[in-house]
Amino acid sequence: MKSSSRFFPARLMSAEVYGEFAEDVYLVKPNNSPDKSVELAVTHFTAAGESVRADAIPVVLVHGLYQNKRLWASERVTLAQSMVGAGFDVWLLEFRGHGQSPMNRRYSSNTMTDYARYDLPAVNMFVAEKTGKHEGFGKILGL
Repeated sequence: MKSSSRFFPARLMSAEVYGEFAEDVYLVKPNNSPDKSVELAVTHFTAAGESVRADAIPVVLVHGLYQNKRLWASERVTLAQSMVGAGFDVWLLEFRGHGQSPMNRRYSSNTMTDYARYDLPAVNMFVAEKTGKHEGFGKILGL
C-alpha cells in the first residue's frame, strides 16, 4: 500500500459520515522518536459531502492527558463542529496510546515531552502536507 505522505508512512484507516459531519482517520507512523512503534491517529473532521474551502485555515485540536478526540467531536454540538461551520479546516490529533492511536511499546513511559517533541511536529508536518498550507510550518518542513 502506498503511503499518503511523502515524509513518513501514513494510511487512511477509516472514512465515516456521522449525520452532517465526516471523519477521515489517518494512521501516521512518524518514526521520529526512540520508540519506533509509535503510530498516531489524525482525524480530518469536515462537513459531510462538502469540500474544504481553499481559504480555510487548518487547525489541529489536541486533547487533554486522559482524553481523546471525542473531547472535540462527539454526538452533541462540539468545538470541532463549530469550527468547521466557521470555515476552519479541522484536524484532531490523538496522542500515542490514546483513542484510535495504538498503544506503543513504551506506552507506560510516554511523557508530555514525547508528545511535544515528537508527536506534534509530525502531525503538523502531515497536516501541512495534506492541506498544502505550509505557513508557520516552514521551519519544520525545511521550506
